[in-house]
Parts: sequence; C-alpha cells; structure tokens
Amino acid sequence: APPVETESSGIMKAQDAAVRFRGALVERSLDLPNAFNEVIYILRATSADGTIWMFFRAFYMSMLLFAIGMVVEKLVYGRRIAIHYVVARTVDNPQGYSEKMPFLVFRFFMGVIGIFVAMTVAYVIGFTVYGPLEDTALQFTAGIINLGYFLCRFLAQLWRMVLSPYLPQYRIPLLETGEARRLHLWLIAIGTFEVCRLLFGIWISELGLNYDVFAFLMVATSFVVVMMNIAMILVNRKPLTRAIQNGRAPETLNMGARLVSIAWAPLAIFYLLVAWTYVSYVLVLGTPPKIPLIAGAYVILLSILVVFGVINFFIERSFARARAMRAMNDPGTGDD
Repeated sequence: APPVETESSGIMKAQDAAVRFRGALVERSLDLPNAFNEVIYILRATSADGTIWMFFRAFYMSMLLFAIGMVVEKLVYGRRIAIHYVVARTVDNPQGYSEKMPFLVFRFFMGVIGIFVAMTVAYVIGFTVYGPLEDTALQFTAGIINLGYFLCRFLAQLWRMVLSPYLPQYRIPLLETGEARRLHLWLIAIGTFEVCRLLFGIWISELGLNYDVFAFLMVATSFVVVMMNIAMILVNRKPLTRAIQNGRAPETLNMGARLVSIAWAPLAIFYLLVAWTYVSYVLVLGTPPKIPLIAGAYVILLSILVVFGVINFFIERSFARARAMRAMNDPGTGDD
C-alpha cells in the first residue's frame, strides 16, 4: 500500500503543478496587452522629459561615446603603448602551458586595461558635454549600459585568452585558425546577447515595470539564447570534438575521455532545453530563478578551463624546475 500511495502522490503533485502552470500562463497571456500599456505609462512617468525616447537617446549616445573611446583606445593605447609590451613578449614557437599561459594572461590584462581606457574617455567626453546626470532613472539606465559594455568586452577578452584566435602559436585547444575564429565569434555573439538580455531584465524590474512583461521578455529571449547555443554546438561540433580528443583517434582514448567526446554535444543540448523549460516554468509561476542557468553553466565552464590551465602550468613548471635541478647536480647529463 505505501508504495502505491507514494506513486499516486507524485502523480497528483505533477498534475497539480501542470494545472497551476497552465492557469498562470493563460492569465498572464490574456493580461499582456494591459501589461504593455502599463509599461509605457511607467516609462513615461519615470522619464525626465516625459517621453520613452529619452531612454533610447541615453543608449545610442552611450554607444557613440564608447565608439569614440574605442577609437582612442586603438590609436593611442593600442598602437602606442600596449603593442610594445605585447610584441616584446611574443615568441615564434612557445611550448606547453608554461610558455603559453603567461603571455595569454598578460595580453588578457592588457585588453582589460584597454576597456577601462575606452570607458574613461567616454565618461570624460560625456561629463564635459552633458555634465552630471541628475535624474535617478537616467543614472540607473546609464549604469546598466556601462556595466553591459564592460561585461561584453570582458567576455570577449576571456574567450580570446582561451581560444587565441589570432595567434595560432599560442593556441592551447587543438583547433585550426579558421575554427578558432569562428567559435570565438559565436561565443562573443551569444555572450553579448545573454549579458544584454539579463541586464535588460534587471533594468525592467528595478524601474518597477510590470512583471508579466518581464516574464514574457525573459522567456522569449532565453529561447533565443537556447537556439543560438544549439546552432553553435551543431556548427562547431566536429572541431570541438577533435579538441576534446586532443587530436587522437577515439580508440586510443580511455573510456571516460571517449564517452565525453561522444556525449558532450547531446548532453549540452539536453541541458539547454531542460534549463529553458525550467526557467520558463518558474517565471510563469512568478518565482524567477536567482541564478541564470545558462549563464551559470558558462561561468562554470570558464572556471574549469582556467583552473585546468593553471594546474597544467604549475605541473609543467615543476617538472621543468626538477629537470633543471637534475642538470645542475649532474652536469654530464646535458652532454649525452
């Protein structure tokens, strides 16, 4: 009797959850027209000049200032300062993590400094032309735009460090130059869209806009992110599988590595679909997740890649130091 009750209880809970989800979905869908009208009203009320156009003007003016900052960054910081330090550290044939990682990390930090240079130039020009922002809604909007610009470029620098698409001698993953560049562009596009949609959701919620509109936009844009990720996986599956196999034949791999190289793409697609289904479910019920599941997965992946690289770097340095010590203790070894 108890097992039957448990199974029956589980079915009833699932049925109850489905009924609640269907009811909430119908209710929010029917209320969407009124919700959008409410959003328009609130945006006009919070705008300094009483128009929604003010927020669009803040966005495109920020982009214009950032474009000027990027030009200054490239012509002044990039060509006159950073290039001398970067080129001085470049070698033709670096070997292993111990020789590649220091340069990749150094170039990454030089790129991050370049981001701050562009943002500083944009801020100085904006402050000189427009003065300080007095309106709180405009201040918050400008802050979101600045954060989005920094995060998008920061992610691009991170993936550039991982893939090294333009310096093949420093590339650690076993990818051809064309494959690395294509994957880099895919990751930049997905990362940029994900950052923008999440920050847009924060902007909507913090301005006190209608939750139904927030939920609708988050469900729709997360579906776009899922489709972009699935397309990236399908387009880049072969080169990524070869990189996981490290160029070796599948039959020469151990069982774990062979399973990972075979199953990573289907498992990734399955995770994306499950994550979107779960996020859509909790958003419709009014309990948005505290951690974005897809962005969180990318954070975990990047963390694993960085930790893996650091561990291999120290292992290679340790072996190199041990060999140097043996050579010092036994000078005759170097003559063999």
